[in-house]
Amino acid sequence: METLDCLLVHVPKKHNFYPPLNHYSSINWMAHGILALADALTKGGFKTRVLHVGIERVLEPSFRLSGHPAIQDVKAVGFSMQFHQQLVDTLAEAAELKKQRPDCFIFLGGMTASFFARELLTEYPFIDAIITGEGEFPSVKLLQLLKSGQSDYAAIPNLVWRKNGGLVVNQSLYRASEDDADRMSFANLSYLQHHSYYLNFPKIIFHTRLPGKWNVKLAQVLHSEKKNFFPGLLVGRGCYANCFYCGGGSIAQKAINHRTGVIFRKPVFFSIGIPHETEADFKKTLALKRQILATYKKTSVKAFVIEIEPGAPWHLHPEKYGIHLRRRTLPDFIADHKRPDYSSMRCLGFTKSDFWGKSLKDEQEFEAKLLKLKCRYFCEQRRICPFLSAFWRMARLLHLTRTDQVPGK
Repeated sequence: METLDCLLVHVPKKHNFYPPLNHYSSINWMAHGILALADALTKGGFKTRVLHVGIERVLEPSFRLSGHPAIQDVKAVGFSMQFHQQLVDTLAEAAELKKQRPDCFIFLGGMTASFFARELLTEYPFIDAIITGEGEFPSVKLLQLLKSGQSDYAAIPNLVWRKNGGLVVNQSLYRASEDDADRMSFANLSYLQHHSYYLNFPKIIFHTRLPGKWNVKLAQVLHSEKKNFFPGLLVGRGCYANCFYCGGGSIAQKAINHRTGVIFRKPVFFSIGIPHETEADFKKTLALKRQILATYKKTSVKAFVIEIEPGAPWHLHPEKYGIHLRRRTLPDFIADHKRPDYSSMRCLGFTKSDFWGKSLKDEQEFEAKLLKLKCRYFCEQRRICPFLSAFWRMARLLHLTRTDQVPGK
């Protein structure tokens, strides 16, 4: 394999558990920005590839990033940490890589890495730097300095890095202009190793003792999301909205990406259990659902329960939104994602007191009642969920599934 200047890595969350789905991996779809980053680095003169750890594990169950041929001589490895669900697995991969290649420069990027930049660098010495916010120009500048052998990164915008045992937060900032965005390619999958598999990669992968490719097929048959990868249409950056649940809204964009402008449309979907929502509001949602289905015969209506994201307004100010917050700090997020029964479908990180007109401070009771509503009124698989749960229970008893150890346990 050719010697690379930079390898960009996406690590899915390997350990999730939800009875109808058993043990499965999630966050299999990459953040759009990782391909734009590869494009910027390539145009900057650096040999760059993107590697999806989930795809590699499907093709070779014994795959280890630290043993990949590209790792042997690469100058820098950048890990995407856009989604907080990636925290535990990404940190584990980065730590193992640093043991194998202590001279390799390891940096992180993405919204979650940006929000927790100082804490991550303080707690995890194997991370050399974090590019906060938008990273196309900063990453090119970083590779230029690494290739020239320099170790002073003070001129790189958006960078938090180590110097003489301390942390340096560079004051210069970068955010892509409209002209920059026009020049970026967010869909050049040729940068991704084994990219043909990504086009048919499902949102989740079941953990069984079947060959990896059969686990993909099983997910395509059993999971309600029948469509595979859909890249979306990225028409810009920033957000004018400030949805209480979102770690990518206007407040987070300003704090993390130094961006106040907006150039794309906001998606709309149903959600359940949002602040100040009551049971009466939920009944109105059901009425609207029935109206939509009556008007548009071939459509389907889905609803989501929403978990706490770092940097979202309700994470920063829970009292304003009337919620009891359990997931506050970096250790809280990491502890949640180390839970053997974690699933974003039910591990929300908060409770709220006004949905049923009484206080529900017990998180498990709140999550169970909310999930029951979602399953009853919005789940397309509700009639077969008991059979799926029974199927996976039997599979576990017969040792036909894999339950891998959660990193750090």
